[in-house]
Amino acid sequence: MVLATTALSQQNNPAPVLTKQDYLKKSKNQKTAAWILAGVGTLSVILGTIEVNPDYGENNNSSFFLVGGLVAIGASVPLFIASARNKKKGMSLSFKNNTMPRLRNNNLNYSSIPSINLKIGL
Repeated sequence: MVLATTALSQQNNPAPVLTKQDYLKKSKNQKTAAWILAGVGTLSVILGTIEVNPDYGENNNSSFFLVGGLVAIGASVPLFIASARNKKKGMSLSFKNNTMPRLRNNNLNYSSIPSINLKIGL
């Protein structure tokens, strides 16, 4: 009965588990992409608001630059939010019992000492 149950059971970890380093790297890449989109969007908005001299031709693309810049700035906001969320997942706060040798009654005993660990990847 045990062998049949083990053979027909599901996997314990069907999806690959992301590590803290993966979350921190993903956060850094998202933040870089968000800053690039925000900078390009700001530059496009500035170019879109500048009046084009009508003497140089009838082709006026200022509205294209203005709308494109606003879309790029709008697209950077969710990337900043996702970056902060992934950075928070990459940090860890854990409670751990560390063992430490202690001399008691001429014998060496190991006592557990509670500790809180906070890991922040920089």
